Amino acid sequence: MSAHDFDFLHGSWRISHRYLRERLTGCDEWTTFESRLRCWPILGGAGNMDEGELRGYHAITLRLHDPESGLWSLYWMTSRTGAAIEPPVSGRFTGAVGDFLGPDEHNGTPVVCRYRWTVVSPDACRWEQALSPDDGTTWETNWYMDLSRTDLPHVRRRCPARNPASRCLSSGRRWWAASPGATDGSPPGAGHAPGGGWQDTGRGKPGRVVLVVFF
Repeated sequence: MSAHDFDFLHGSWRISHRYLRERLTGCDEWTTFESRLRCWPILGGAGNMDEGELRGYHAITLRLHDPESGLWSLYWMTSRTGAAIEPPVSGRFTGAVGDFLGPDEHNGTPVVCRYRWTVVSPDACRWEQALSPDDGTTWETNWYMDLSRTDLPHVRRRCPARNPASRCLSSGRRWWAASPGATDGSPPGAGHAPGGGWQDTGRGKPGRVVLVVFF
């Protein structure tokens, strides 16, 4: 996999949450709520960030890719903790599923935390959080987020991209990634549009339509 593994997440999303009321107690009561999230690339595509509001506070995830190891490190920050950054979880994708693990603590007890991303389609994905009190022997999933894309509802096509769920646009027989700040795969004659995406700069081939994409 590569630094493009999380390209599928760029854009705007509606999230349906299922949140376990208590963790590692055998609880089976769940809380549900809705939120929104926006994700964009950083560092020339070597990582990305997202931000959303979660029941009265804001949260940010920073994702950075290490080209030597091929691993991603994911950092979680919230407006409740200010400058404090949670310890990262690290891992990689295998196909459409990515597992990212790291040490954590719950109520004073050391645990292993796992984030799992599953790419369902260009317009849907799922995030799960699980904790293990026994170094990965058993896991309790305490949070599900089902994401549905809210931007560009008229553009939903399959495309031959690095990640099977990367969202693309078509110009004639040419495909290109429709992510802000993309550095490759751009359409002929396209320039970067303010706010992300690509726009026609008049240098493309006659007869081809280049769509303007904003995020």
